[in-house]
Amino acid sequence: MKIRVFILLFIALILVGCSNEGIKNTIQQKELSSKNQLLLKAAVGEMNYYYEFIAEKGKFLRIWVERYQYGKLVEQVGGIGTEMLKDEKGEILIYFLDDPEWENYYLRTVVLDESGYAVANGQIAKPNANLNAGIWSSNLNEKVPLTEDMLLGYMAFFEVDDESSMEIKTTLAEPKEFIEENRDIPDIYLIRASLSDEERWEWYNESGEEL
Repeated sequence: MKIRVFILLFIALILVGCSNEGIKNTIQQKELSSKNQLLLKAAVGEMNYYYEFIAEKGKFLRIWVERYQYGKLVEQVGGIGTEMLKDEKGEILIYFLDDPEWENYYLRTVVLDESGYAVANGQIAKPNANLNAGIWSSNLNEKVPLTEDMLLGYMAFFEVDDESSMEIKTTLAEPKEFIEENRDIPDIYLIRASLSDEERWEWYNESGEEL
């Protein structure tokens, strides 16, 4: 509970004084000062993904996490959705908490804009124990259009002595292309987003079949 309150206050302070001039549907990685980066890591750990977005009234924003093993979808969790009640500027924070005694990661997603906030909690399986090396990163280095099919970031895990699986292709690409280009990765988690005109959830696997 204390972490949840801290996160909401932290994001709310950053939103103070924001203007909605020139509204467009865009998203980018949130730039933080060194001090705020340390505060965020101290509160939620290093496996966090922080974004700022601008969206038009009537749009519906969805955030979720997918897990793939060698290019095959095995798990989908953390779904959260919120409607833009007006032209909005907001923040998205996704983070994974870990403990050696846990079988799963604890996952939390926070979406906060000027009309309110939404929070979703969940769990997602950890990678196999033999995958003892990993990297995680945002896939957005600059402002880009916020569309119906977005890849925001990833976590990838592999064996420390497996040089072939360490070559992750991180170019900005459509999610399906990113998955196909990284089919050699033993375990990869994708942060996904969608901004559309309709309030709907459509879960699809890698073959295009609805789950």
